[in-house]
Amino acid sequence: MPSSGARALGAGDVLSLEGVTVSEAENRAGGVLTLDMRLSSGDLHLVFCTSRALTSLLGDTCLGLTPPSSGQVRLFERDWQDLDRGQAHGLRAHVGRVLARGNWLETRGVWENIVLQQLHATQRSASAINREAGRLAREFGLPGLPVDYPEACPPADLERAACARAFMGRPTLVILEHPMTLTYPEMLAPLMEAVQRVRNRGGAVLLITSLTGLFDDASIPVTRRHRIAGGLMVTADGDRV
Repeated sequence: MPSSGARALGAGDVLSLEGVTVSEAENRAGGVLTLDMRLSSGDLHLVFCTSRALTSLLGDTCLGLTPPSSGQVRLFERDWQDLDRGQAHGLRAHVGRVLARGNWLETRGVWENIVLQQLHATQRSASAINREAGRLAREFGLPGLPVDYPEACPPADLERAACARAFMGRPTLVILEHPMTLTYPEMLAPLMEAVQRVRNRGGAVLLITSLTGLFDDASIPVTRRHRIAGGLMVTADGDRV
């Protein structure tokens, strides 16, 4: 296994945040965010958060892009603060993400946005990558890969395309930041199918939403639910462990 790669699936934690605080001075999100969370192999954690700024901060903290003021953040049991730039880049290649804001490079078509990471970070052929991208786009309700620039695409199509991109390349961890603002509930079924595939192969998923109906949906097989309120993450009652 390459030194920069993910640890073997099914062993240990996928993501852990222990005693983490991130301050406004570091992220400009409007306060201090306090986090404790542990995602193991096969987990789906659902987080309710109404602030996109704090959602982005949570995602950036999980990926070592914003260092905490205190506490430890580990991906695949490796502390981000112990990694050099190359090692950190290698770990992030195993993570899929829908960003709360800033999903798209505006100077490239949506199709290019979807396949770009896989073209640069893997040894797969362009044809194999394009086939996977097309399949995922269709699974999320698109007729195929959007070729227009992001500004020319309907916002609902961009939501679907962002989800397709997040699941490219069989990621070990997927972070979904408000993935269905416009397309809920019609995109719930394909999204949960893609989430379940990640869980079945030993990965984990973190889904962040401001939709009360989604957060409270008892039909979703959630490992644990959390809420972020006043900058503090708390575990909701009634979770399945």
